Amino acid sequence: MPGLAMLRSYRPALLGKDLVAGLVVTTLLVPQGMAYAELAGLPAITGLYTTILALIGYALFGPQSDLIVIRFKLAPDPESATRAWLEDLLPGLTARPGLGSVHLLKGALAAAMTSEQRIRGADSGVDWALIATGYELEAVTALQDADLAAAKLHAHGMSIVSSAVYRSAYTLLAAEPV
Repeated sequence: MPGLAMLRSYRPALLGKDLVAGLVVTTLLVPQGMAYAELAGLPAITGLYTTILALIGYALFGPQSDLIVIRFKLAPDPESATRAWLEDLLPGLTARPGLGSVHLLKGALAAAMTSEQRIRGADSGVDWALIATGYELEAVTALQDADLAAAKLHAHGMSIVSSAVYRSAYTLLAAEPV
């Protein structure tokens, strides 16, 4: 679980600030959750319990700061074989330690190209994108180096493969002295 794994590197000096942040979030979300429950015709207590459980769920499962994005096109013929390979591979990835979720997106649109990109021919459009999140950088980079390596993807009928690992390590308190 990401939240429990994060506790290994937790800095106790931040506990006071984290408690204040938690109190502020709770102060804002609890009345909002109760109001939404009443708007939906449910008892306000339902909104209270839902809000508290959602906050606990996020604390345990939410903090996933590492991400790999792989964009690719499929060769014209083997779409069904490639898709079957991905459907076999992807569900097992989320059970690995350090990984959180895996998403396969078909028809991912390329961002508008600049004039320079048009001249170079870069970013000519991608048919598929695969996004995997995790809370351990090593687990995410292992995907890029092994299971989802460019050579392996090419071998399964994918072309124009580009991948990058991103790390979201910034928090509001990251730049503050302890």
